Amino acid sequence: MGVILAVALKDLRLLARDRMGLFWVLGFPLLIAVLFGAMFRGQNASAARPLAAAVVNEDGSALSEKFIALLKENSALELQALSRGEALEALRKRALAAAIVVPKGFERNAGFAATESVVFEIEIDPARRTEAAMLQGLVLEAHGRLSRARMADAKAFQDSIQGVDMALRFNDALPAEQRAVGSKFVDDLDGFLEKVDPKLYERALTRQSATVKVLDFGMGGSGLAANSFEITFPSGMIWGLIGCVATFSLSLVRERLSGTFLRLRAAPVSTGSILAGKALACLLVCMATLKLLMAIGVVGFHVRLRDPVGLAAAVFCAAFCFTGLMMLISTLGTTEQSVAGAGWAILMVLAMFGGAMMPLYFMPEWMQNASAVSPVKWAILALEGALWRGFGVNELAAPCVLLVGVGVAAFAGGVVLARRQNLAS
Repeated sequence: MGVILAVALKDLRLLARDRMGLFWVLGFPLLIAVLFGAMFRGQNASAARPLAAAVVNEDGSALSEKFIALLKENSALELQALSRGEALEALRKRALAAAIVVPKGFERNAGFAATESVVFEIEIDPARRTEAAMLQGLVLEAHGRLSRARMADAKAFQDSIQGVDMALRFNDALPAEQRAVGSKFVDDLDGFLEKVDPKLYERALTRQSATVKVLDFGMGGSGLAANSFEITFPSGMIWGLIGCVATFSLSLVRERLSGTFLRLRAAPVSTGSILAGKALACLLVCMATLKLLMAIGVVGFHVRLRDPVGLAAAVFCAAFCFTGLMMLISTLGTTEQSVAGAGWAILMVLAMFGGAMMPLYFMPEWMQNASAVSPVKWAILALEGALWRGFGVNELAAPCVLLVGVGVAAFAGGVVLARRQNLAS
């Protein structure tokens, strides 16, 4: 028993002396608890970020403008009035989540539609399908309010049914006796509205017919994602990079502890060549992993290669960035435990903030703003842009340049720390 206690006390003393290891055991869990607490505290109604969407008014009537005004009253929406072309371009660039289209004929059919119902269209970013149901509810709620207000006005309702009467009378597709029955109903309703007490009429129950058609913007066509796998594969590719970084980041500390690094330095090889060789190995494995995942996606899941050159550039820049992160992480400790703890902790935080663990739009506003510091966000954007968002050269250049810049900075930081640890001359 005394031997067991002595060994246990020895390991506890070693942990206490390893400050980085102690931080990942005690400090980092506390940091995560506080971070998630702040996230969920921000998910109340008052702190939630409004959904940024476009509204396209194809009817151009006073009634459609009134409907849009009702939509804008909802604090859950942040609407911009755009043309359909402008709205779809904003969706492609991930600037907006959706576009609500008010169809032609809205003024004629809203409130009382005997011949056809109002069919709204919602063009949705394929990566944000979870918000489609909420948008459907908001559109139908605003339409219901408009319908009740319109039908509560007996005179306006009476005027609106005149068009229905004309449509019935001249509808050759209906048998003559049915047209007569329909016209008599409209005449009787017209007489009722003329004589009814307005206060009694306002209390009457009304019923409205309207539907919302949700469209995945470009889904199945040449514009954006052909299927759901094109949307999910960029995030899966990021996890492949994270696995490569976590594996290679332990190599330096393992070789130092085992004496391999000392033997390499004793050979006629410069320290810079050793570090560059390790970085090159990581870069090649990262690129091979991403290419293998893409090959599986193309063969097994019908993922399209719309822009092979752009995708190759995105793959290289993402792999280069994570190779730099590997070099930095490998120097954040003197033991395997501390480096492994530091590596997974940093990578998990970057993945969480960058949208690889949960969609960015689920996060409170402050986290969405802070996500700009995570290279994971820019790697996903670059891969999406080349795969299905149809980014041009200028649009793809921005995330790629950021990724290369982060990779260079992280690699330089790793070299500096390595020199301080006497791993480099």
